[in-house]
Amino acid sequence: MIYSEIINLDKKVNIKQSLFSGQSFLWNNYNDCNELYVSSIGDISLIIEQISDTTLHVQSTENTINNLLLSDFI
Repeated sequence: MIYSEIINLDKKVNIKQSLFSGQSFLWNNYNDCNELYVSSIGDISLIIEQISDTTLHVQSTENTINNLLLSDFI
């Protein structure tokens, strides 16, 4: 099953800059799409899509990661 969440942020964010800032090495750009990023945390697959400066679409194979809801990570 795929879990999906739209996350609206209070501040502008550039997810590409955040994911590739040198602190994280496990994210991939999916099919050269500039706004879609894929990774895994253990056995959990995770996709983050930047919809706008303040909106992210997060999809995962689990509803929680380390007992936290997807929206808790942002």
